[in-house]
Amino acid sequence: MSLQALNTQDSVMAQPLLIHAFFAALLALAFIINLYTLFREKNLIQLNRKIYLVMPAIYILLSIAFLSGIFVWAMQQFAFSFKVIVMLLGSLSVLIAEIKRHKSAKFAITKKERMEAYIKKAKILYFLETILIIVLMVV
Repeated sequence: MSLQALNTQDSVMAQPLLIHAFFAALLALAFIINLYTLFREKNLIQLNRKIYLVMPAIYILLSIAFLSGIFVWAMQQFAFSFKVIVMLLGSLSVLIAEIKRHKSAKFAITKKERMEAYIKKAKILYFLETILIIVLMVV
């Protein structure tokens, strides 16, 4: 590959976009892991442990995907685009939903009925978040 080919706009944008897509895919994978855990694990204590094990990874991956998206947008000189706005709103909504889910998980572990209600809500939330991330990757 020549140096001239590296200076084109497409090749300059290729690596940051690849990194951004890679971490977004890992985020979707983390959601799928938690969704699988919610359906598979019947022991509530083990379920809680496994969910809490993946939780820091979700926050880190969400942060990396968000910041790499901002970086890519900056490389595009903050050009206004419907796609960018949808991705920003989508990642912000996922962050807010995860914070609310995390708060409700702390409250839910006090009683079995609350935990069962939390599991139902978490299944729906993880499914919707996974679909949202996949749709945003396709857009």
